[in-house]
Amino acid sequence: MEIEWVNHAGFLLARGTTRLLTDPWLEGRIFDDSWDLLSPTRFRPEDFGSLTHLWFSHEHPDHFHPPTLQRIDPEIRRRLTVLYQPTRDGKVATYCRGLGFPVVTLPADDWYALGEDLGLRCEPHLTSGDSWAALRGPEGTLLNVNDCVIADPETARSIRDKVGSVDVLLTQFSYACWVGNPDDAAARRAAAREALERVRIQIEVFEPRFVIPCASFVWFCHAENDYLNDGANSVRDACDFIRERTGATPVVLQPGDRWRLGEAWDSDAALQRYDEDRRRVDSAPRSSSSPAPLDELLRAGQAFMERLRRLNPTLFLYRVRPAHIHVCDLDRTLKLSVWGGLRETRIAPEACDIALSSAALLGSFRSLWGGGTLHVNARFTVPPLGDHQRFRAFAQIANRNNLGGRYPDLPVRARRAWQRLKSSVCRRAS
Repeated sequence: MEIEWVNHAGFLLARGTTRLLTDPWLEGRIFDDSWDLLSPTRFRPEDFGSLTHLWFSHEHPDHFHPPTLQRIDPEIRRRLTVLYQPTRDGKVATYCRGLGFPVVTLPADDWYALGEDLGLRCEPHLTSGDSWAALRGPEGTLLNVNDCVIADPETARSIRDKVGSVDVLLTQFSYACWVGNPDDAAARRAAAREALERVRIQIEVFEPRFVIPCASFVWFCHAENDYLNDGANSVRDACDFIRERTGATPVVLQPGDRWRLGEAWDSDAALQRYDEDRRRVDSAPRSSSSPAPLDELLRAGQAFMERLRRLNPTLFLYRVRPAHIHVCDLDRTLKLSVWGGLRETRIAPEACDIALSSAALLGSFRSLWGGGTLHVNARFTVPPLGDHQRFRAFAQIANRNNLGGRYPDLPVRARRAWQRLKSSVCRRAS
């Protein structure tokens, strides 16, 4: 079983005639031009021709990257099988079929045979949309938890009970979303320590011989979020932590590196190249965004709220409090509410719940996942008297709709009872 590192969360696992590639994002800025890869990728679109399978952990563009898939030759797509977790919305599977890929929806509670004594088990993680995957062969078991937040021993043990002993663990090693305003450096240092503590807990429960740090080989590349780079863990930080605080051996791989499971590996060369890449991006150009017209913002906000009202029971939307927004580059304050939509209001900027550019706000309204993108790309700040959870509540409802759910996500029995109640009220009214 051999691993070739592609980039970020992407690696190619080869065994016999099976060649499985995970989460390919080869190049390009994502999350509204707000994240970029730390190191250049050596794997090219024509190299997909050597593969048998693709697996995506979840829908985020640093794992499921449509521009990368669109660059694959159509003839290659027809013979390259996509593997994906079961979801309610089915969007990823539908998109891949539309590009010509054959798609297999993986069983949620069993192993899937890839061939030649190689099995894959993939399960959704909680309700986040993420999923983990275990690959098992005669040489051992590899567990890839990527972005799954496994922060307590009980959650880790529930996964170990399903996959058995683990020889190689791949896991995220730094934060990947908004962590405080520019002056909240202490909060970012704490979040970075918390990310490493999750790694320690996972190693303690899974007891892998080797750990491959993954899913954090990025930098915040927009002028509105580059301050977040100041506290992020480097892969050297993660490697040192694993060596000093656990019994596992870190295996650090640069794009293009190949490692055979169980063999000795010297990570120093890869660490040195990552250090050089980090110094290089310190002076790399930052993205910027042009202001959006106020009338376009207001229309987008109204359309966004109308969509939420269509997709969710209005009875429960009453519980969502309004959010006040300071649009910094337009110097306007807006109010977002369930029934009023998005409107101008008069409130001091320091009393708003969130402050951001007009382009960042427009991006959060254009799709159901836009608010989730805003939380990840972190192109906002929280004013002194604000509560950004008021704005995030709308984004979380939209993200639940994006995953095929509703707000609140009631159990099946509760939904049926609600439908019976509505039917009864309608009959009485008629």
